[in-house]
Amino acid sequence: MFGQKDPNPIPDVLDWIDNKTIRIPKFSSEYSGFPVTNVLDPNQTYWLSANGIVTDQWMIFEFPTKVYINKIMMKVSSFECTVKDWSVQVSDDDEQVNWETVKQFQSQCGNNNTGEQFFEGFEVWTKYLKLFYANNWGPGGGTYILITDLKFYGAPIDD
Repeated sequence: MFGQKDPNPIPDVLDWIDNKTIRIPKFSSEYSGFPVTNVLDPNQTYWLSANGIVTDQWMIFEFPTKVYINKIMMKVSSFECTVKDWSVQVSDDDEQVNWETVKQFQSQCGNNNTGEQFFEGFEVWTKYLKLFYANNWGPGGGTYILITDLKFYGAPIDD
């Protein structure tokens, strides 16, 4: 079973995993000027999928070592193109070919009251994590999928 029920114990100290240590080696698309790496840098604007692509977008995150993750923060802006239905997937495969969905979510539509949204209710032990974005909230804000910022919560696992 991918990324779950690892024999490693849950780390004693759980906190935000520093985004500077995370790589995004593969992704589905990005719009010029709004690269996928923006989701890991709160000083940047946001990531946009390619123009006209509002379904089946994804990002693969590679952590420096195996990590335990049990919460994700997603920040969205006030546009209807913010991600709507999405899932957390994991792979134990260094080739990142085989993925297992461990949790599905629906984020709130971006509005003036939307900022950081926290998603919990799952546990994974993995080096590779894929966020799969099924769709957005609608074309009112553009024909993209948009995410402003992401943070993963958990801890590295000592092998």
